[in-house]
Amino acid sequence: MQLTVPEVIERIRDGRLSRVGKYLQRSGFVSVLVNLGHVGQEGEAVSLAVFASSEGLRTAELATPIRRMGLPFRRIRGPRGGDQLRLTATDRQAFHDRFISFRTLGGKARMDWDSLRQRLDARGIVPAGGSARIYDRSHVADLLA
Repeated sequence: MQLTVPEVIERIRDGRLSRVGKYLQRSGFVSVLVNLGHVGQEGEAVSLAVFASSEGLRTAELATPIRRMGLPFRRIRGPRGGDQLRLTATDRQAFHDRFISFRTLGGKARMDWDSLRQRLDARGIVPAGGSARIYDRSHVADLLA
């Protein structure tokens, strides 16, 4: 988020950071969990890592198919000097128009992941472009209806 702790606290208090909860990893350790699901809703470009996380994917699971399948993305210089892959709202929509992640598919089909996996396997539906958990929407359209 590139914010200092006081800035995070200020945004929580002002209501500008809307999805916040407590996360207890271990007894005696408390931290603040900030759900970044709202990032990018205003149309700004988000990092590949943030978009992948919002889809229930690891960054590498998304990076390879995006490059192989010619999906649009932006390469920008990051704050620390290296290149970053970013997706604009249009880029993200292009992804959603053609593909769906396994996690999102399970939610939209209202199926638990084991049942969904069995159904996909029974129908011979495999992930797109050599990915592990990204599916072509046209192959799973009946599950989305």
